[in-house]
Amino acid sequence: MSNVENIIAQLQELHGSEETMNVLSEAISLLRKSEPVKPIEEYYADGWLEYYCGKCRHFLTYSRDNKRVETEYAAYCAKCGQAVDWNEEE
Repeated sequence: MSNVENIIAQLQELHGSEETMNVLSEAISLLRKSEPVKPIEEYYADGWLEYYCGKCRHFLTYSRDNKRVETEYAAYCAKCGQAVDWNEEE
């Protein structure tokens, strides 16, 4: 279990007013987004490769013949805020 998962488990055990629980729920949501997720890769026969957010499937970037077309990969999805893991290791 990662540090973020441990923190989320502890936060989920807390109790309080409705306002407190709403704040905790938002904090948990933000913590989950901070854990990087691998992008979804879609390959095309003509050599194009497109990358999509692993959570909301929002378009991130693309490459052709293993050469990035964009200058850099975004660390976070522009739509949902999910952290993106661009490391090639599993």
